[in-house]
Amino acid sequence: MPSVLRPMTIDDVKHVLGRALVDPEFAEKLIADPKEVLSILGFEVSPKGVEFFKGLKNSNFEGASKEVDSVLSKNGPNSWF
Repeated sequence: MPSVLRPMTIDDVKHVLGRALVDPEFAEKLIADPKEVLSILGFEVSPKGVEFFKGLKNSNFEGASKEVDSVLSKNGPNSWF
């Protein structure tokens, strides 16, 4: 795990969602413990970001990507990651 974690950008979120879409094992781990998985990747994540990734079990990843775009268009970049 990197010693310094950095905030996620919208491109980071989309990359993580893309990986989860093609790698079911990664998706399962991400949904189960987003904070741990994202910290291993070098990202810090807000409580709202953790909630978002945990909530993916109730939706599909394409829908999640649209939700990210919707939230960011309303609240600005990095508004909850």
